[in-house]
Amino acid sequence: MTNIDRAAQVIDTWIQEHTLTPDTGNPHYLARALADAGLLAPDLPEPGRAWRDDDAPLIWHVPELNDRLAATLDERPTHPTIGLEDDNRVLKHLTATEARALALALLAAANRAREHDAN
Repeated sequence: MTNIDRAAQVIDTWIQEHTLTPDTGNPHYLARALADAGLLAPDLPEPGRAWRDDDAPLIWHVPELNDRLAATLDERPTHPTIGLEDDNRVLKHLTATEARALALALLAAANRAREHDAN
């Protein structure tokens, strides 16, 4: 089942269980149902700057790893580059397309691991 299928199922169930009134017709109630089903992405963290310079790359630390792992974005080149860093050492430079594909692969692996832990 795809996310679209799951979202359609949540929406269909929500519509069947709720009469659209000013109280229950609020889009936030439906959005909450989608979020509760795990179908909305979490809010993304805000970046900092790698250095105090305004031209410095943006940086997103991973607090769960004591900020040792980070993603950076250097917007200065014609084609911005994303860096994956470990202890301030660049492990890999990625394009936006590559970084999104890596993020989705990591999310899929994390979701599978969480399902495994729940069993």
